[in-house]
Amino acid sequence: MCQFISWIELEGEVFFLDDTKLNTKEGRELLKPEYAADILGHGAIRHYYPELKHYGVDKECSNFSTPDNFPNKVVEAIKKGLFEGFDICPDILTPSASAEYDKIRKPAWAEYGKIRKSAWAEYDKIRKSAWAEYDKIRKPASAEYDKIEKPARAEYEKIKKLAWAEYDKIEKSARAEYDKIEKPAFWKLARVKKNRKKIWK
Repeated sequence: MCQFISWIELEGEVFFLDDTKLNTKEGRELLKPEYAADILGHGAIRHYYPELKHYGVDKECSNFSTPDNFPNKVVEAIKKGLFEGFDICPDILTPSASAEYDKIRKPAWAEYGKIRKSAWAEYDKIRKSAWAEYDKIRKPASAEYDKIEKPARAEYEKIKKLAWAEYDKIEKSARAEYDKIEKPAFWKLARVKKNRKKIWK
């Protein structure tokens, strides 16, 4: 999985995705489930810019301690706030802005945690109930299967053995008949000089 922020450098140009690109027909294509998982990555960038194909150097950095870690175009996009559809970079905030962000983030995170916990409990309840139901059916079905399968398997093995013995008898007899024809025919031809390769003449 690529990091926020990823870009590709090719011949002095920098290619990356931001919100302006996501708001295009090609960009909305990247929001479809089959591409969304890679939205932060080089694959999405190459999909958006098909002319890149496999050219260029893949770069990425998640260290926002200095803008020097990023190309100027990316820095400008960060400054314009053009990565809302991608991820966040709290390291660029001042302490007071960071505190303001935390005032909003913390209760939202707590609410998310509450909802997630409740949803997980519901999922777990359903999963356990479904497993118990499955187990209730599986155990007797398995016992019934074993009861039927073992004698059926024994019968199959008995029939298979008899069939193999019959096959073996027929095959050996046929092979003997074949050998009675094939070998004499071969040697009858091989004895005639003109029927052999030059080196064998």
